Amino acid sequence: MEQETGFSRMSFFKSFCVPVVLIFLIPSFSLWFFHHAQNKTDREIFEAIESEIAQDAELSQEEKDDYLRFFRETPASVIMASDNPEWAELRQTFSKARIRYTTFRWMIRFSIYCLVTGAGAFIFVGLSVLLSFSSQLMQYWSLSIGWQILKLISVIQVVCQSALCVALSYWITALWAERYFPKLVLLAGIGAICAVGMMIWAIIKPLHPDSEIEGRLLDEFEAAKLWSQIQELCGRLGLQKPDQIVAGIDDNFFVTEHPVTVQGVTHTGRTLFVSLALLKILSMQEANAVLAHEMAHFSGADTIYSKKISPLMSRYGEYLGTLYANVISRPVFYFMLFFWSMYQLSLNRLSRHREFRADAIAAELTSPQAMARSLVKIIIYSNYRHQVQSELFAQEHAVESMNIISRIEAGFNEFARACVQDQHLGGEVPSHPFDSHPPLKQRLDAVGMSLGEALNAAVLDPVFDSWHSQINNADQIEAEQWAHFEEEFRKYHEATLPYRMAPSNEQEREIVVRYFPEVSFKHKKENLELILDYEKLRLTEWAEPIHFSAVVNMIAEESFGSVYVTILHQKPIDDSAKKTKLNISKFETAAKEIWEIMQKYYGRHMVAKEWLQQKASEEANGADPNSGS
Repeated sequence: MEQETGFSRMSFFKSFCVPVVLIFLIPSFSLWFFHHAQNKTDREIFEAIESEIAQDAELSQEEKDDYLRFFRETPASVIMASDNPEWAELRQTFSKARIRYTTFRWMIRFSIYCLVTGAGAFIFVGLSVLLSFSSQLMQYWSLSIGWQILKLISVIQVVCQSALCVALSYWITALWAERYFPKLVLLAGIGAICAVGMMIWAIIKPLHPDSEIEGRLLDEFEAAKLWSQIQELCGRLGLQKPDQIVAGIDDNFFVTEHPVTVQGVTHTGRTLFVSLALLKILSMQEANAVLAHEMAHFSGADTIYSKKISPLMSRYGEYLGTLYANVISRPVFYFMLFFWSMYQLSLNRLSRHREFRADAIAAELTSPQAMARSLVKIIIYSNYRHQVQSELFAQEHAVESMNIISRIEAGFNEFARACVQDQHLGGEVPSHPFDSHPPLKQRLDAVGMSLGEALNAAVLDPVFDSWHSQINNADQIEAEQWAHFEEEFRKYHEATLPYRMAPSNEQEREIVVRYFPEVSFKHKKENLELILDYEKLRLTEWAEPIHFSAVVNMIAEESFGSVYVTILHQKPIDDSAKKTKLNISKFETAAKEIWEIMQKYYGRHMVAKEWLQQKASEEANGADPNSGS
């Protein structure tokens, strides 16, 4: 499906309006509230002064009026904030309110700091994003400088908003209800400390940007002709050849200058990844077009800027996750996400421009037809491979032998022929680990080929020669990698099976029990056991177990040092609701571990229930529940 480059109304609201509202919400309310609190305190003090002056018999009416006029025009908050030596005695008179006024004054300042830095940040974001559209160099510098400035602004925002939240947790109830709740203040304080601590850790913690690639290095001896072809392409582009070629079975080709780890060894410099699976279905000319496209990324310094930008984006992504994890810093998260979203527009635009440029160079070095056919074949192969894997994953029984590659090779030609009439293929984009790609139709139009023409040529023209056959032991290398991939795929598929079935036969039961065996917990003092299996839990003193199918909810609560689990469930006789309370702190196993296992077993039941309901709904609507779509 084609990726959207513009904003819908809803996405615009989420990306712009939400950050604006949330980043200013707490500061705006705090600014109003603490002004209100300060004014209320001023009125209370003035009323006390007014009462005291009225009762002072030694003062004349004129003196009383002068005093009242002074305190009306110069409220206590102004006197307490001033360093005027003439008011020193008055400040001493109002000393009981010193902490209150100091708090209000600082909270008003924090509110203003947040509002001013927030407004300034939005202006800065707009300008830096606009600049980032002009070139890769400006894109890098706008993100690099923008990250440093926004990092500082976010620190100010989180620290100030944390302080505001703590102050509000006390003063809202103290001012309006004339009481406060220590637990609420404590929770706000803990949340504030955690928010600031997590944010600082997210800034300073080290990142490990190395990418691990599944594959195997191809040396120049076992793939001499392929290396020679790549060297020729690089020579025509005025480039040095890559430092290493990695051969794998992923459904794409790519280049990178990031450090990469292959079979436990880290390699630096320029890396080219080639897909052995795709080299089988591409003719040499088609593969040359793909290789020329990838080398063109080196010639345009695309990989250099990707290498520079990716660590910044990784750091930014980690930072976003940290901000989101704490409720107090959540408003700042949405603001930082706004810049991330704006920057992604620039990143995607220039990334797509790079792809068009690389396509044009590849078409010039080989031919537009070869470039078009390779694009179509890669898209079709990726779609078919995804379909085969989805169908296998949808199987609701253990599959001992996946044979994914055999299934793909057996049905690929038929699937490809069926794609000739599929105009939706034009909206597809190839998978890629680093870059965003334009839709297929746009790329074909750019090299002067129609979708229908490219589809027919790709499907009908047989492949008599390929680079796959020019690599020594290519079949063995590919077979080893497919064996590893299929084993991991099989294990993951089998691990998900217990979550997709309510066992109806012995084979299904064996699968579920393998991952959810019966577990028991002994009581510390009494001769009791709590026993769980995949369908129920029971205490040996209960007359009957509680089946997960009857459970409505389970809640764990701590009270007086013990952890109690309250189970709301239906009685098996009349379906009436019942609560069963269980003190899990009285067992030999730690209460936390028992509760986690109870959640895990009950969670499996709920996931399986939802899966089966979805499957039944698809069957009722005439869909194939095992299609994997």
